[in-house]
Amino acid sequence: AKIYLKGDVTGDGRVNMGDVSMLYAHIKGTNILTGDALFMADISGDGRINMGDVSKLYAHIKGTNLLTWDT
Repeated sequence: AKIYLKGDVTGDGRVNMGDVSMLYAHIKGTNILTGDALFMADISGDGRINMGDVSKLYAHIKGTNLLTWDT
């Protein structure tokens, strides 16, 4: 079984700027996420995808606030 990291929106096993781009596109309404990608994008777990999730994802990439598999 593969363990996914919250924030891995692309499903490639890594959290990077590609995931940020997909999250931002969802928020703007230009590329709506569904299924697993939608679940992985809700980093805060509040049931909504917003700029707070983007901020958490970006902080992880910068290394200032790392996400875990169960964030």
